[in-house]
Amino acid sequence: MKRFLTLLIALALALSLAACAKQPAPATTAEPSPVPSAEQTPAPDAGLDRIPQSHEDIVLGSTNIVTARYVETVQAFRGDEYVYEVREELKGSADGEPLHVITSGYVSLPSAMPVSGDDVILFLSGYDSVYQEHVLYILTDIAEDTEAERSLIASLCAGGAPDHDEDGRKFTRSDDIGDILEVTESIFFVRPEEVFVVGTQAPTTTYTCTVLARLRGEPDPAEVLGISADPEFSEILIPFFNDTVTIGGRYLVLLAKHRERSKIYTLSSPYSVMTQEEAAQIPELRAILEEAGYDTPAGNTKLCCYSDSGRETSAEADGLLTPEQAASELAKMVMDDLCTESGERTFRVTEYRGLSVDVVQTTAMDEETRSLYFLSEDEIGRNKWIVEISVEYKYEGVKSPTGPSNGEWIDVLYQGSPMGFLMVRDGNDYSLRPRA
Repeated sequence: MKRFLTLLIALALALSLAACAKQPAPATTAEPSPVPSAEQTPAPDAGLDRIPQSHEDIVLGSTNIVTARYVETVQAFRGDEYVYEVREELKGSADGEPLHVITSGYVSLPSAMPVSGDDVILFLSGYDSVYQEHVLYILTDIAEDTEAERSLIASLCAGGAPDHDEDGRKFTRSDDIGDILEVTESIFFVRPEEVFVVGTQAPTTTYTCTVLARLRGEPDPAEVLGISADPEFSEILIPFFNDTVTIGGRYLVLLAKHRERSKIYTLSSPYSVMTQEEAAQIPELRAILEEAGYDTPAGNTKLCCYSDSGRETSAEADGLLTPEQAASELAKMVMDDLCTESGERTFRVTEYRGLSVDVVQTTAMDEETRSLYFLSEDEIGRNKWIVEISVEYKYEGVKSPTGPSNGEWIDVLYQGSPMGFLMVRDGNDYSLRPRA
């Protein structure tokens, strides 16, 4: 059954992508071509089954009808896009923007596309998506700009434009978190497991993803049904922009309105994918993490201190403890603290292995590295270091974003906090704390 459902989803996704628009035919000439009339428009390619449309059907079915003038042809991911300047809008509105027109298969392009300065009437079906740079208009017919054609369009549209079913998935191209949250329905932690399909109509790759946690929006289906968790319930499909996620990584995703009973989810913005550490730098998302019960930085690890004084051997007493030695000792304290019972945490580490540290003095970082760590002014100093703790561990209880323990080794230590710990030296004393 699961394989059958997967095949159905694959078919639905393929049909959805194909419906966006067909690949434009390559340009055959740079010479200006005449504008054919509706009767002279070349027939669609032979061998393809298409439902014939009357001119009335085309007029009523178009979201936009405009008189327009050709500007240029641009190369996009999907192929050629023909850019037109709108001269007059006879139906619909393009908000004053240039039109990016692609072929529909009903009109032979580019032979039917004028490259001269003549105005023509274009019959278009607008299509927009978060995965596109702009609205695409699918050309369904083209005609000469004549009084007879204008009169026919006016008479057919006199009754008002019919209602068109919309996709229902609101999105924004803004990078402002307020704008993004306004169109976001669900916020999940997900882990991409495998490539489901590589996009041909947009620079995307769709992954099968496991939902690790649902912070906002749709509840867990298994929980709603009152049954034990089923891996199939936690698997969804998400198209990501190419090279933005890796298999096995953990990401916070902000998702658009979702179609009921569909496993395909779409992003609410091109900026809707981030790691938990990146999300923690955004106040609005940090509040959502805390509201959802996520632990504070590094599982509420307390301030750890280690002193250079009181060491027993004379060899150790020669000179101060190195930052690397201090960081190693402090990292052990961090993990040992996580192994103790605490009412401030929802989990307890039961064992750990492979503990190591990377230590970088904050004054030695270049501007780019400091910005990656979101260092504040009070974190930069000669006696201050960023310590990265690498470790694998098992735990009992519930820990975000991995959820309930399943007995596996985990290598993600940070929880809703900026990357790294801050280590400070005061004389012979070192302290280590999670970054807020």
